[in-house]
Amino acid sequence: MNTIHSESPRHRAYLMGLLAGGLGLALVLLLTTAVSSQAAHRNAGSVELSFGYAQISYAGEIVSFTHNITNGTALTDTFGIDATSAEWPIQIVDAGGALTMLIELAPGLSHAFTIRVDVPPGVLSGTVVTFQITATSQTSPTLFATIQDTVTVQSKLSLVYLPLILVYWPPVPDAPVLDPINGGVYSWGDLGITWSAANRAEFYTLEDDDNVAFSSPTVVYSGTSTIWTEYNVSYGKHYYRVKAENSWGPSLWSNVQSVSVLNYMPRKATADTTVLSNLPANNFGALHTMIVGYDVWADPPWNRARSFIQFDVSAIPSDTIITAAKMRVLLYTARDKPFWPRTLDIRRVTGAWNELTTTWTTQPNLGEIAASFPVANGAVGWYTIDVTHLVRGWVTGQYPNYGVAIVGAELPTDPNWWSFYTREEPVYEPTLQVSFPGQPFPARVERLRANGAVGLLSDSAAKPSP
Repeated sequence: MNTIHSESPRHRAYLMGLLAGGLGLALVLLLTTAVSSQAAHRNAGSVELSFGYAQISYAGEIVSFTHNITNGTALTDTFGIDATSAEWPIQIVDAGGALTMLIELAPGLSHAFTIRVDVPPGVLSGTVVTFQITATSQTSPTLFATIQDTVTVQSKLSLVYLPLILVYWPPVPDAPVLDPINGGVYSWGDLGITWSAANRAEFYTLEDDDNVAFSSPTVVYSGTSTIWTEYNVSYGKHYYRVKAENSWGPSLWSNVQSVSVLNYMPRKATADTTVLSNLPANNFGALHTMIVGYDVWADPPWNRARSFIQFDVSAIPSDTIITAAKMRVLLYTARDKPFWPRTLDIRRVTGAWNELTTTWTTQPNLGEIAASFPVANGAVGWYTIDVTHLVRGWVTGQYPNYGVAIVGAELPTDPNWWSFYTREEPVYEPTLQVSFPGQPFPARVERLRANGAVGLLSDSAAKPSP
């Protein structure tokens, strides 16, 4: 895609001098008009270059053009930078000042580089030379981006009249430069956005949109600071740009920075229920607790008991790297041999179910054991279970997400049952915590109960038994 951007001259420098003499008064006016044009070629989903632009130069000077290259692919890649012109010498310099022709970038990251052009002495005024800059993937040469920079040579006048007054007209601010945002990927907490201070700026306006064209932008900040913090940023990819303003008007928009927002915060269960073999037609989806094991004490006894839990992870993109996923449930009470160790299984559910209609008779089939965790009668409190492999499978589409089932020993000769809180009990409901690269889980304290039971990974107290 080739896009041409242009605008009418808006910055003019006036050199005014006043010469007084015996024969009268002469006013000399030197007008210099800055030309601005932009052209860019970008391949969506591959490599992006910031827009090219035009500059005016005198013969014998060095002209610099600064650009950003962005890796829009899902893989780390090396990009070759090539600048061509048949007329004048060109150098490519990275942000650190070193000569470079190759730039390695991780997915979503940007890097600045500068094109330095030596304008030869003696070039005639009015000469226009265009330079083509191309960034090409070294992994896949068909992925590339091309822009053009232009230099127009102007004659340098040697006449100087005093007094010398330099005036920008209209004196609108320079365009600010928006800094990269969190490496392009953001998982949780507050999102910090910063930009450079612009000359003649009185205040700034920051916009956010879900597309790079800013077809329906939202103003998220307007003020004098060059720092802004976004709170509770929604899922998806966000694009940001900023402009400076003063009483004369606005600057041009800054460069665009993007960030993909993932949600680290614990996901609460979206559905949960219990099914009982001795009450095969009954549904228990509205209860505040769910049961696992084999009961002989209730009237009538429940016999075999299983619990189902559903979590929604559909907002996580399928190519997201998940470093860890942990399910947390709160054991409210239990009935078993005193301090007898047990192991409960987390099994993948292979069919659909409904919180308010599923019964023992209509329950879905169960798949493999995804995880197991130890419990003991009397060791009530939070239990944290590693379900990383299972959640990765849901996110990548390896298998559909029908949730999990908690299953215990179901033998009539070995009665036991375990009661966990459901999502109907605020604060104590089941949660799923997903961690992404660079975003570790908050620190938790692993505690030993006074009775010696282990497995409680929380620094918050369990809800007291009635």
